[in-house]
Amino acid sequence: MLASPDAGQTFDTLLASMSAEDLEEIAGLMAEAIRYSESGRARRKIIIRVSD
Repeated sequence: MLASPDAGQTFDTLLASMSAEDLEEIAGLMAEAIRYSESGRARRKIIIRVSD
């Protein structure tokens, strides 16, 4: 756990094991997000939500 010295906030680190299938799915989502960003329709941040 890391602590920010000036804000009194804590940051947790989460490690997960991923399979090749998971990585392929994430790569596909990232490619789709990049295409969406390049289309000019995104005004702010692009969020990729992944759920189980």
